Amino acid sequence: QAEERLLKKVRRKIRNKQSAQDSRRRKKIYVNGLENRVAACAAQNHELQKKVQLLQKQNMSLLEQLQKLQALVRQSTTKTTTASTCITVLVLSFCLILSPSLYSFGSREPQPELRVLSRQIREFPNQVRQAAPDVQKE
Repeated sequence: QAEERLLKKVRRKIRNKQSAQDSRRRKKIYVNGLENRVAACAAQNHELQKKVQLLQKQNMSLLEQLQKLQALVRQSTTKTTTASTCITVLVLSFCLILSPSLYSFGSREPQPELRVLSRQIREFPNQVRQAAPDVQKE
C-alpha cells in the first residue's frame, strides 16, 4: 500500500507537471496572438491618423479656397450691377406691355369690330337679322 501511494503521488506529480507545461504553452500562444493583434491595430491606427491629418489639411485648403471665392463674388456683385439689371427688366416689361397697343396704332387697316350676341338676341332670330345684318356676314 505504501508503494501504491508513492506510485500515485509520483503519477500525480507527473500529471501536474505536464498540465503546468501545457498551461504555460497555451498562455504563451495566447500572449503571442494578443501581441500580434496589438501590433496590427497599432499599425492600422497609425495609418488612420495619417489619413485624418491629410483630410484635415485638405479641408483647411478647401475652406480657404471657399473664402477666397466668396470674397471674389462679393467684389464682383456691386449695387450698380443690380440696379442696371432691375432697370433692364423694367424697360423690357414696359416694352412687352406696350407692344400690342403700338402694333394696333401702326397698322393702316381698320380692325374688325367684334360683337357678342346676348341671350335675348339669340332667342329671337328674326330681330337679330334685322338689327345687325353686318354681324351675320362676318
